[in-house]
Amino acid sequence: MRKQIIWLSILIVVMAVSSVFALRHTDALATAPWKTEFSFANISHISLDESGQQVVIIQSQSKLMSVQRDGTVQFEVSKGRTSAQSISHFTDAVTDADGRVYAVVTKLDSYGLYVQSEKIVSYSPTGAQGKTIYELNYEQPSGLERIGNIRSLQIRDQQLYFYSLQGEQTVQYAVDLSEPAGKAVTAEPVMQRQLSLPADIHISELAGTEADHLYLVTRRGKLYQWLPSGQVKQVYPPGQSESWTGVTVPENLQIDSLNRLVFLNMDKGQVNRLSPDSPYQVESLISADTFKERGQERDMLDVQELYASPNGSLYVAFSDQIYERDANGNVQSVLASYQYPSSTTYFRWGYVALLAGLTLLFGYTLYFVYAYMMNRKISIMIKQIAVFIPIILAAMALLSYVIYESYAHKLKEEIFKEYALIAHTGSLVIDGSELEKIDSAADFLSPAYVKLERMMKSIFGGNDRFDHTGNYHTLYRATQEGLYVIHDNDDQVNIYTPFEFNEENLKVLQQGEVITGEWADANGEWVYAISPVFNENREIVGIYETGTDLIGFKQHEREMLMKTVQHMGMISLLLLLLFVAMTIYFLSSLRKLRKSVVELAEGNWHTEVHIRTKDEVGDLGDRFNQMARQIQQYVTEMTEMNKVYYRFVPQQFLNFLGKKSILDTRLGDQKEEALSVLTVNMRNFYQRSAQLTPEANFAFINRLFSHLGPVVRKHDGMVSQYLGGGMMALFPDEAEHALQASIAMHRQLEAYNEQQASTGEEPISIGIGIHRGPMMVGIIGEQERMEGKVISDGVNTSMMLEQLSSELACSILATEEVIDAVEDAERYQFRNLGVIQVMEGEEPIRVYDVYQGESEFTRVKKHETKALFEQSVEMYQHGRFFDAREGFLAVIKHHRMDKAAQHYFYLSDHYYQNGISAQWNPVLQLQVS
Repeated sequence: MRKQIIWLSILIVVMAVSSVFALRHTDALATAPWKTEFSFANISHISLDESGQQVVIIQSQSKLMSVQRDGTVQFEVSKGRTSAQSISHFTDAVTDADGRVYAVVTKLDSYGLYVQSEKIVSYSPTGAQGKTIYELNYEQPSGLERIGNIRSLQIRDQQLYFYSLQGEQTVQYAVDLSEPAGKAVTAEPVMQRQLSLPADIHISELAGTEADHLYLVTRRGKLYQWLPSGQVKQVYPPGQSESWTGVTVPENLQIDSLNRLVFLNMDKGQVNRLSPDSPYQVESLISADTFKERGQERDMLDVQELYASPNGSLYVAFSDQIYERDANGNVQSVLASYQYPSSTTYFRWGYVALLAGLTLLFGYTLYFVYAYMMNRKISIMIKQIAVFIPIILAAMALLSYVIYESYAHKLKEEIFKEYALIAHTGSLVIDGSELEKIDSAADFLSPAYVKLERMMKSIFGGNDRFDHTGNYHTLYRATQEGLYVIHDNDDQVNIYTPFEFNEENLKVLQQGEVITGEWADANGEWVYAISPVFNENREIVGIYETGTDLIGFKQHEREMLMKTVQHMGMISLLLLLLFVAMTIYFLSSLRKLRKSVVELAEGNWHTEVHIRTKDEVGDLGDRFNQMARQIQQYVTEMTEMNKVYYRFVPQQFLNFLGKKSILDTRLGDQKEEALSVLTVNMRNFYQRSAQLTPEANFAFINRLFSHLGPVVRKHDGMVSQYLGGGMMALFPDEAEHALQASIAMHRQLEAYNEQQASTGEEPISIGIGIHRGPMMVGIIGEQERMEGKVISDGVNTSMMLEQLSSELACSILATEEVIDAVEDAERYQFRNLGVIQVMEGEEPIRVYDVYQGESEFTRVKKHETKALFEQSVEMYQHGRFFDAREGFLAVIKHHRMDKAAQHYFYLSDHYYQNGISAQWNPVLQLQVS
């Protein structure tokens, strides 16, 4: 017996060591060892050194490869999910003469959309990661989509150049690479020059290293030269912009050995070249006809990257192949596939042999153990455990897999339905007449573009771009010339980028259907839904697309699988403990039990085992039935909980929609009319909340709402939703009701503060914003998930005013639409704050300070200075800054806490002292957090 134990111990140790080695090298199974040549998939970037060594980014930007000119892989580095909260990919890379590679590694959120950080990382000629040369970390949410602010890595004269976009500043850095071959780079980035751009220039790409040859492309499709003086000069399109007939943005900007500009012209489907000194002479270097002459069909929309080599050659990368145009104009394929060195192939064969040997060794160990145990006189309980533990574990593993697959399949179907509904909503919300106003890249951030962007944001019910976590949306315009991207949640995609017609989008354009599907490109894998966009004549003029990166879906699948495994693991543990407790083995009862386990694994949740024996096996049968009922109850509870959750509709919307109960609601029930929306929020709520326990927090919030909610209902309003320390209320009838409610809230709050003062509590201060306009209230969703929703820009306006009230130290701010809708408005105490623009790109609005709800002291002070304040605002708007400054100074002397007067005073003094530019306008521009 001792000899058998020694042999068993040796087998276990060998298997453990082999298993550890195999787990650390699982990447060896990424490709079959007998496959020696591989085709490129989704090339997104290329770069070359002087010897022809190429750096290629492939597979949805997840893999970086250093490839020799003959296609042999020098090394490869893969990125992907780095944690549950983030993933990483490569966006740019270059290589120096010593074979070292420098790459931009961008870390995105868990959905693969928004940038969290980015850095330039160096890799040795063997692929070992070296020093991080430059790094940027962004506050979340960053607002950068899939690409950050580090742009245009270039190597020249043993210097690594790159650009960093820093707000309104663009900075060029250089890093000294003159370290001996084989040594890591130790130099730090040194700033070379800095450029301040006008507000209307938005950079798309940059190129160049020398001071006399620096160029940038804007999102409006113009190409500028960055002069040594720090100014910019338009190079392309030549002359005035009115003479420009192109519609797309020049892409993949390169500078060749003769300092000529090479770029991809998507409008014409060509690779063009021009000299900055003769911008009217644009050459066509490569087009689809170039490949037809060689007997090949290549779509120029598939061009992913250009690279201008110092030797005069131009390299063009399609998604699956790289071509070279030499200095004589000859075009040939230089890299269509790659292969690994023989050492890698031998290692993979060795790894497969190791797995085969490990499998045989494991099988022999099992045979040895079972043959030894079953042929010896050992307790039947031990034999039972040895036989049935693998069976039960396998059955539970199968059950976990069945539950997981079933739920995952159903979840995916629900995702498709959800995005089909969102796409349909986009078809209703987006105005195709505004889309028709976008004719070229020159319309970037035009009024029509801003309106379309606002419409797309409203589809997700948020007032900023980060409400739709994990989702993306793209808007296309369809013309007789083709299909063009107008807006996309990817900063790498320019406005008016051509998009090829396919069977699905043609079906949408021709039949007006909503279509769902999946696809993959150089940027990732996606699930999507597309729908038609109509103009005012109900003509289809574009396509709206929405979807999500499958990274987020796969993350959810993994989390669901882990939960399923945990539940099944606990159930398996219970079942195994019951088996250990058995003392007598009845084959007939055990066969029944085994049959029931198999049925349960096949998804028959109502399975029961009927064992009549009054012993341990009978008890086991009862415990199995109890376990089956728990599983059935668990599945039933999850199903019912989802049904209730998906069909929940807020009660306050029912009366407005004319419904008696939630059972009367139907998908699509809606009502549109002019409403007044009031947003109220407690100031310093989160600071106060941080000082309270969770129980005290909820008691405090509910106590506040119990005072404010009745005021809303008393004035014929309804609470739409709660906002942390505040609420949003709708007033369907008179605008005066909202005004009266806001004043009454402050009166109620005064009484509340006086009441709480005796307990030592700090007084509460609130801000209120009111706006009136057309709004849609209705039920959105699908049959299994409904929700009451208000769709209107007015909601965003009221929230913005509430935030602005804190900035201006006002209790109530109302728009001109509210004041105009109130009959005999002079009965209320208010003053005109002028025209205010809170966020860049938003339309300015006229705002009124309703000070009737403030304290007696403030109310008297503002009323006494009302005429002087409004007169000073008028003088400021007419450019009489000296008179305006003196007027606001008089207001401040009378009421030192008047922040609105302070803002105007500082601006008037600034403009009086320094003068104004030609673009000055009288709008008061403020920023709120």
